[in-house]
Amino acid sequence: MNTGPRILCVGMATIDHVFRLTTIPQTATKVRANDYVRISGGMAANAAVAVSRLGGQATFWGPISHDANGEDILTELNKEGVNIDGVTRVDQRSAVSAILVDATGERMVCGYSDPHTFDEVVALPLKQLANFDVVHADCRWWKTVRPVLTATKARRQPSVFDADLAPNEALDTLAPLASHAIFSQPGLARVTNGATPAEQLRDFSRRHPDHGLLAVTLGAEGVVWLEANEVWQLSVPPITSIDTLGAGDVFHGAWAYALGCGMNNAACARFASATAALKCTRFGGRSGTPSHAEVDTLLAQWGAQPQRIQ
Repeated sequence: MNTGPRILCVGMATIDHVFRLTTIPQTATKVRANDYVRISGGMAANAAVAVSRLGGQATFWGPISHDANGEDILTELNKEGVNIDGVTRVDQRSAVSAILVDATGERMVCGYSDPHTFDEVVALPLKQLANFDVVHADCRWWKTVRPVLTATKARRQPSVFDADLAPNEALDTLAPLASHAIFSQPGLARVTNGATPAEQLRDFSRRHPDHGLLAVTLGAEGVVWLEANEVWQLSVPPITSIDTLGAGDVFHGAWAYALGCGMNNAACARFASATAALKCTRFGGRSGTPSHAEVDTLLAQWGAQPQRIQ
C-alpha cells in the first residue's frame, strides 16, 4: 500500500485506441499500424495513475459512464491502486479517442466525449478536500472543477491545474484559482498575447494578478515558469522519444506528487520533467509511466538545473 502524499485528481477519464505508425498520414488514405494498444486514458485519470506509480495515495473523482468502456476505466484505475470510491456515474457514453503515434513519438488525437457529461455541474463533496495534501484538476470537467479550485484557494490548499485546450472562459477562470497553473503551449497561446512563452506568461499575470505559479510545458523544449516576477526555464532529459501520448498528464500528476512531498518549484519541475521523459521512452500511453525509483535514477544522471531567462 502506498504511503506517500494524498493526491486528489478531478476530471476526465477515457478509453484510448492507440496505433503506432511510421508516419502520420497527411492525406486521406489507408495505412497499417505497426502496433496497437487499447488502454484507459484521460487527463486527470492519467495523472492519478502517475501519482500511484510514484508512491502517492491517489484518488480520482470524475464522470464515469455505466457502459462497458466505463467499467473498463474503473477496472484499470483500481488495478493501478487509484481510489475510485468518489466517481460520479453518468448515463452518457464514455469518452473515447483514436490516437496515431509516429516513429518520433508525436501523436494525433481524435477524441469524442458527450458534451452533456462535461457541461453538467456536479456537486462534489467539498468538505472532503481536507483529506488531501494536494488537489489536481484538469480543464475538461471545468464547470464542476470551478468550485473545487475555489475551495482550495480559500483553504490555501496546494492545487495543480492542467490548463490544456479548453474554452477561454475555463482557462481564464480556473488558472488564477490554482496555486500552480500549468498550461500546454496551445492552451497558453489561446488566452494570451506575446511572441514567446515568457511574454505570454507575463501577459496572463498582468491580467490575473491574484495568481499562483504560472507555467507552460513546451515538449522537447522543456518547461518555463513565472515565479516571483522572474521567468525560469528547464530543459528536458536526453531521451529517445517513442510515444508522447499522456506525457503532459503524467507531468502534471508528477508535479502534484512532488508538491505533496514538500519539494520547491524548481525541484517539482525537475521531478515532473524526468517522470514525463521516461514515459515518452515507452509505447502505450500512460502504461509507460515510471516508478519513483526509475525517476530517481534518471535524476541522478541528469544534472540540468533551471535557468533564469528574464
